[in-house]
Amino acid sequence: MKSIRKIADPFNYWSGEKTLAAGAVGWIVMAAINRLGGQTTRGVVSSGYADLTFLQALCQILATWLVLATLLYIAARLLSKSRIRAVDLYGNQLLARLALLPILLVGALPPLRNAALQLTETTPLELAANPPVGLLCFGLAALVFLVWFYAWSYRGYAVAANLKGWKAVVSYIVCYVLAEVLGGWCTAWIAGW
Repeated sequence: MKSIRKIADPFNYWSGEKTLAAGAVGWIVMAAINRLGGQTTRGVVSSGYADLTFLQALCQILATWLVLATLLYIAARLLSKSRIRAVDLYGNQLLARLALLPILLVGALPPLRNAALQLTETTPLELAANPPVGLLCFGLAALVFLVWFYAWSYRGYAVAANLKGWKAVVSYIVCYVLAEVLGGWCTAWIAGW
């Protein structure tokens, strides 16, 4: 039972140094998957397809993580009366990204990539006549991992910042929305190298 709790909520069991180290390994693996699968990071959880170098893939994931974690760190410093350890907050946010790993793995499969790329050339009438069932199933399955990411990301923030209630929820949502926009700009710039 305790091992399940450690998986569901590692932030109460692992130090920031451990979450940072585990997240860093995941970051490198995710970048390799993006490079090999021809995927690109377009925001905190947004992705698409583009051929990037390994360095670009690393930097895109790094940028989206740093933008969100930095905004959350600023919010934590402003809202929390506790002492905030940056390593805890940054480590927790990097570890939370591991929940996106299954989405990247499946998204890198050539049949899914080809179907997604063909979708961009399909008209709405063609879509209505022949809906992409495989992509729809992938999208539904991806929702599970997105919820997992949001749950881990929020929980990692709340634990590191020692925040609860509306302060934690509202500040997380505001930071996330800002990070999605700023991260999108950063990743677009990195893709243009």
